Amino acid sequence: MSREAQGMGSQRAPEVSEEEIRQALMLGEQLRAQITSLEDQRAYLASLQAEYARGRAALEGLEQAKVGDEILVPVGGGAHIRATVSDPDRVVSAVGANIHIEGSLAEAKARVQERLQGVEGAIARVDGELNRLMGELQRLQAGLSSLGLG
Repeated sequence: MSREAQGMGSQRAPEVSEEEIRQALMLGEQLRAQITSLEDQRAYLASLQAEYARGRAALEGLEQAKVGDEILVPVGGGAHIRATVSDPDRVVSAVGANIHIEGSLAEAKARVQERLQGVEGAIARVDGELNRLMGELQRLQAGLSSLGLG
């Protein structure tokens, strides 16, 4: 019986060399490592996003304060200190590595909002790259499965 007659009615998997399989498996490992790294970046960005959102909320709360009001000021880790408002329109905020400036409440809110938007944009970019890499990994795994290797 000829080779064509034996293969009629069924599709044969394409011939793939051992080297191509090894390269595909290595690519899969690289993709998984990149995905893990991006997931770590995403988690860090999410914590920054939460921090900026808390800062924005605190600044919005300060808008309601008057001179002499006692407020709770978050200091991190769920801890707060009591403070008395001396000038509700003046805020000290970080602008860089241990550099702080005093400015208006409106300026501080705008700076925090700008940073929050930057982090949200970075999260969107990381999410897009994660989706792309996961899709690529799924296609690779499907190809390996079709060869009986996945």
